[in-house]
Amino acid sequence: PGLPRQLDQATAPGAFLAAERLGHPAPEGTLDALGAEEPSRYAIDVTRYIVLRRADGSVAGSLPPLAATLPLDTAAFRSAQAGRKSWRTQAWVGREMRVVYVPVSQHGVRGERVIQAAASLTSVHAVRRDLILALAGVVLLGTAATFLGAWSLAGSAVRPVSEIIAQATRIDAGGPEPRIAAHVDTEEYR
Repeated sequence: PGLPRQLDQATAPGAFLAAERLGHPAPEGTLDALGAEEPSRYAIDVTRYIVLRRADGSVAGSLPPLAATLPLDTAAFRSAQAGRKSWRTQAWVGREMRVVYVPVSQHGVRGERVIQAAASLTSVHAVRRDLILALAGVVLLGTAATFLGAWSLAGSAVRPVSEIIAQATRIDAGGPEPRIAAHVDTEEYR
């Protein structure tokens, strides 16, 4: 839940910036009012896709131009027309996208335009995958270290008993004064 929420928080400002700038549009009322002279460079640098939609859902402008092909979620679009921003996860060009729909007020009229801003969830999925791999590595290393430590501790605890057993098996029944070296310094054997 944390990473997608961070992506939402990073995507929303672009949508609100676009909505604010479009509230005072250029004569055409297109996304050129955002001041992006080079839309493809904008998409690479910002990694956000923005679409301005008319009241009927058709595209009025987009940054970069490819963003015009973003699918429209009609429920989220209607919610934005009613004045509420709305979040959705949608598939687009083979990627999972996080999309926000933001209402745009122009000349005091709400619902005439809606900004649709999208960001790819690819980076979120990559971070999750890397985190899972790192955690798996830590768990494996921790398990191996614990096993080696337990093996060593168990070996040192059982070693005196093993020595006594070995001495006892070497004693001949008829031998002179057989003796077993009892580990006197070991508290457990007193």
